[in-house]
Amino acid sequence: MGAGISYKDCWAKTDAEGRPALGVYCHGLNAFAVGERVAERLGATAFAGLHLLPWGCAVHDIGKISPGFLVKSEAWLTEFSLAERAGAEQWANGAANCASHGTLTGNFIATQNSFRLTPTDRASKFTRLIAGHHGRIPPIGLIRRPPQAAPASKEFATQRVECWEAIASTCNIDQTLGIDSLPRADAHLFAIAGWVAVCDWIASAFPLNLEYRTTPTSLKQARRRAEEAINTIGGFSATPKRGTLSFAELFFKPSPRPLQSELFDACSARGLYIVEAAMGEGKTEAALWASQRLIASGKARGLYFALPTQVTGDRIFADRVRPFIEAGFEVEHLPDALRLVHSAAWLRARPLAYG
Repeated sequence: MGAGISYKDCWAKTDAEGRPALGVYCHGLNAFAVGERVAERLGATAFAGLHLLPWGCAVHDIGKISPGFLVKSEAWLTEFSLAERAGAEQWANGAANCASHGTLTGNFIATQNSFRLTPTDRASKFTRLIAGHHGRIPPIGLIRRPPQAAPASKEFATQRVECWEAIASTCNIDQTLGIDSLPRADAHLFAIAGWVAVCDWIASAFPLNLEYRTTPTSLKQARRRAEEAINTIGGFSATPKRGTLSFAELFFKPSPRPLQSELFDACSARGLYIVEAAMGEGKTEAALWASQRLIASGKARGLYFALPTQVTGDRIFADRVRPFIEAGFEVEHLPDALRLVHSAAWLRARPLAYG
């Protein structure tokens, strides 16, 4: 690193041996490319502020350009002969140097965009949610003034700015956000942050641009590999048969019960529908029938069926949901359209679903 610290040498991901394997700049491009593809798949009407997803993905790990984070890799310190300096400046002292890269990302977002960070404004909520992409949302006060006591803190702060300028230029995105670009509803702000976390997982788990040095990395390459990663993961890849189907066509029963007909008629648009009825009244089939109507009309993209136990999940999955998918949808490859996802699913998903 010789003449000084450069963002081009700052790691974001390590390999299995703990050696730096991916730079912050490269990971920013990877995550941005995944965010682009996910936003396209979700569709423009998924939720307000969806256009901010790629931006949030690009910036989410900028806080890793900091002494408190980089000191976690001894191999990196050794490579750049920084171990002695890190010890002298107490880079590993969390009270002096913020170890949470998310918090520093939040500080960076707030500083770059001149957000005031009052407790209830949407800029504050957006900033804190992106900062908390690992699940722990930092308080406003910590984002405003994270501990940065190391003499190198200003040097690292300069490199965060330079790295973000490079990412934004490569990705052709604005470096700053206007407050009016942020959605007002909390649910939409949480949706953006949640999908940033998902995109980060995808960009981290798949071999996109596994280059530590940054100059060879191209956005075109990141986009191609992001598309391959998302295709590998799969999703609800099933097309409704002949639009909305009748109850008899889906469940091979002569006619629906009154509760089932009432829910089907009510579910004509996106929304929250709550059904309360005694056991045996047909709530499961009512929900499945209504979901097929919404999917067939383009108002839903898929179905998530949650049960209280693994045993009930197994049985509903095999006895109800699988026959429903097979009857109501054109499916080229069932495992791509239907997944059992509880913690023990790997033990029995195959025989239950496909055996």
